[in-house]
Amino acid sequence: MQFFNRTEDCAAQCALVFGGGIAQWRDCPLLELLRWTDRAYRAATQEDEK
Repeated sequence: MQFFNRTEDCAAQCALVFGGGIAQWRDCPLLELLRWTDRAYRAATQEDEK
């Protein structure tokens, strides 16, 4: 799993990939935020490979 150094980085990555703004992601529980961050990272890197 790919994670970022700070929760703000996680929230920013999720907002960039999935939308909704950073505030929405900031309110997620940590474990849920980390799961979504991993999904966001995978989605972003798959798009880059195409």
